[in-house]
Order: sequence, then structure tokens, then C-alpha cells
Amino acid sequence: MRLGNGDMSKISDQIMDGMKTAMKAKDSVTLNTLRALKTAMTNAAIAKGGLGTELDEAEELAAVRKQIKQREDSAQQFRSAGRHELADKEEAEITVLKQFMPAELGREEVEAILETAMQETGASGKKDMGRVMKLMQERTAGRFNGKELAQMVSARLS
Repeated sequence: MRLGNGDMSKISDQIMDGMKTAMKAKDSVTLNTLRALKTAMTNAAIAKGGLGTELDEAEELAAVRKQIKQREDSAQQFRSAGRHELADKEEAEITVLKQFMPAELGREEVEAILETAMQETGASGKKDMGRVMKLMQERTAGRFNGKELAQMVSARLS
């Protein structure tokens, strides 16, 4: 299920549409997750430039990514503490949030992007990791796991 009206309108518009749908369906998990996301985006906008400031799409995606990361960390902590019901709740919220993220890139696609980035930066060793990672993060923009990305770049530069 894709929230919103099909086109990639602003994420904030999709959140509002999703909240209305969740209210009608009495879907409390989705509704509470979207409310938390809306609050996080409002706080990010205020931090950016005060009340009434709007986020661009990259900043909206960063806010969604941050919410997903927080829930992943919480779910992991709940699981290790034996609180599986709480971990399941966090994972249900992650599923709701991931609807706002662009499609994930496959490993092969990322390797091709990495090859191009290596050529463009002229990277040859570990000392170039920062330059390559910066370029890779711009080009993958949340569509690939950051830890895996760093491992791939590190392995390629060694």
C-alpha cells in the first residue's frame, strides 16, 4: 500500500492523507506512527528556520530515515531484553514509515554506482574513504543501508 495520491507529492501531504485514511480505518498503529512522523518533521522544520519553514524533499526523507533508525534501534533493544511484543510494535511502525522511502537499491546497482564514484574521485586507498562515502551517500540517498555501504566502500578501497 502506498500512502498519498500516487504521485510523489510532498511527504507531508502524504502523511496527512495517510492519517485521514488511518482514522477512518481505526488503524491506531498507522495513525500514531504518522502523528509521530509529522511531529518529527515539524520539529526539523523549526530547527531549520523557525515556525512556518518548510522542508525540501531530501530533508523530509532524512526525517523519515531518522524515525526508521530510532525504531530499528528500539526494536533491537526490546528483542535483546526479551520484550518481543514491544519489538513487534516497533517493527509494525517501521513498515508504515518505509512507505515514504524511495525504493531500495540492489547490491549490484550500488556496486555500479561505487565503480563510477571511484573513477570520478580517483580514489586509490583508505585515505580516500571520506570523499567516496560522501559521493555515495548523495547518490544512494537513503536507498541503501549505510553500514553496508561503508563496508562496501572500505572493502573496495583496501
